[in-house]
Amino acid sequence: MHRIMFILLCCLISLSLAGAAAWFLAPAATLRDLVVAVERKRAGLAAKTILVRGHAVAYLDGGPMTDAAPILLVHGSSGEKDNWNRIARFLMPRHRVIAIDLPGFGDSPRWPAHDIGLQGQVAALAAIIDALGLRRLHLGGNSMGARVAALYAAAHPDRVRSLWLPGPSGVLSAMPSDLLRHLQAGGDNPLFIRSTQDYPAYLGWLMAHPPSIPAPVRRAFAERALGKADFHRSVFDAFARETASLELSVSGMTVPTRIVWGEHDRIWHVSGATLFADRLARASLLLLPCGHLPMIEMPEAVAADYLAFLSSLLTS
Repeated sequence: MHRIMFILLCCLISLSLAGAAAWFLAPAATLRDLVVAVERKRAGLAAKTILVRGHAVAYLDGGPMTDAAPILLVHGSSGEKDNWNRIARFLMPRHRVIAIDLPGFGDSPRWPAHDIGLQGQVAALAAIIDALGLRRLHLGGNSMGARVAALYAAAHPDRVRSLWLPGPSGVLSAMPSDLLRHLQAGGDNPLFIRSTQDYPAYLGWLMAHPPSIPAPVRRAFAERALGKADFHRSVFDAFARETASLELSVSGMTVPTRIVWGEHDRIWHVSGATLFADRLARASLLLLPCGHLPMIEMPEAVAADYLAFLSSLLTS
């Protein structure tokens, strides 16, 4: 989901009193860009742009440039490429990492007449992979991005070396989640804020243990989320109208798959984890004491598990 890099800058930069004053008075957009820049630099990621079907697509790229298959990562329905910064720094010593912004998300402009539903996003992902010249890759995704990545992998098993799904969405046979019950009771969708004051509650839906965030950082990311909320909501609603469940859509898929699910996920109930894994021919599952964003809430543990999974492919 959103670029939730929050408090890391506070841990990385020692501020003088004058610097602290500038920090609290900085415009939100400037502060957000500074936080993101520090996160990217810490991870070793560089911001790039590529033309896809004549349209710009923003992405991050870093790590060893070898002939080995890179890792390409896809964000969720209210996210963007920088959701992967925290975990990317643990992956990149061994692997090239590419994190993309789908059309309309993050820094990628919307494509005219682009279908924002599931099939349209899968088609956009396919076009981006082709434009990047990736004939073989490890593919990962969170939430909506996991659903999109899984459908791409099922359609292109010859190109996807492995599939990594921290916090997937779309397992419709799972028990009702907190979010689903909230929406069925007539509540407004808490994933798309209406004011900056909604941001702490939004984080509480996404993570089991949200960090304490300095006020100016919280304001910066809340304003970013607010500016994208209408578009993100429209994408979420388009996916909510999909009737084909993820577990049935990719049933029997043979691509090696590592599923990571938060035991306290309020967006998609944890009962979906085994229901999904049991449908795949070569899937394994890790449950963690976190929420819907394992790669943000527990980046080091999730990265260590993923690296072990990738290493196991060499001997399988």
